[in-house]
Amino acid sequence: MPKVIHPQKVKVAEGKVEAGDLIGGRVFHVTEYVLAGKGNEWRVFKVKSEGDGLLRRVSDAWLISSEDETLFVEADVDPSSKREILASLSRMVTGKIRCIAYRARYQHVGLALFEPLNTHVHVVEVEPPHPKLVDYVNQAVREGLVRRDMNFSTTVVNILDLVRGEEKLIMPCKIQGFEGALSLDRDAEKIMLAEGSYTLLGCPVTLATLKEINPKLDAKLVDMCPAHLARKTPAKADYYVVRCCKASIKGTISYGAKRRIVALQWSPSLEEFLEALYKDD
Repeated sequence: MPKVIHPQKVKVAEGKVEAGDLIGGRVFHVTEYVLAGKGNEWRVFKVKSEGDGLLRRVSDAWLISSEDETLFVEADVDPSSKREILASLSRMVTGKIRCIAYRARYQHVGLALFEPLNTHVHVVEVEPPHPKLVDYVNQAVREGLVRRDMNFSTTVVNILDLVRGEEKLIMPCKIQGFEGALSLDRDAEKIMLAEGSYTLLGCPVTLATLKEINPKLDAKLVDMCPAHLARKTPAKADYYVVRCCKASIKGTISYGAKRRIVALQWSPSLEEFLEALYKDD
């Protein structure tokens, strides 16, 4: 999904530039991208720099958008408003275009980076409560925040069906529909004293947390992790987006050799969702 780069992170270089020309040069410490070219021919490089000062030496650079994939436009948008930028620029993304360089209000130049043509994204969610990522898909399409040719599909698993009939149940958190179940976030003291056998509706992270609270408790894990469900779904897509407890601890995680799964924290923002799938290296 699109990634909006604030002008503060973009250096503009006039003329024909190759990646090797940038190595050894100096950029500001916040610079992560170089937009190089002139007229209607522009290309975009990702750069890494090293050093401790305000100006730092470029240690590596690589092309992420060539001339036929880059469009330079004038846009009367606030460079700090990602949603305004995407709503204005996404409709211009057609064919091979992967990057729109925009001269925004106040004459600053930023970048909006997009995924390839006809990318298919599959969202895997659980309910209850209402699946947030499904709302984000609908909002992104409705407000024109993604390229028009992007394809979305969703799988929503009702976790009530996973443990129907189980009497002694522990949940990661309190969820409507599971009255009588213990939850790790509210009932830790009760769980510390619990005995017998329980069913834990959660994931390996919540199982490890349960064992920290009560190592002797007999607990059968019913795995509801959307990341694990995404591995099993028959739906075919270029990328799969889920929410995951590990991402709440470590930040957004991307993994999977056979299918790429991007895991977001359990309460992601719309901006985090929009940036979840863009990969420029």
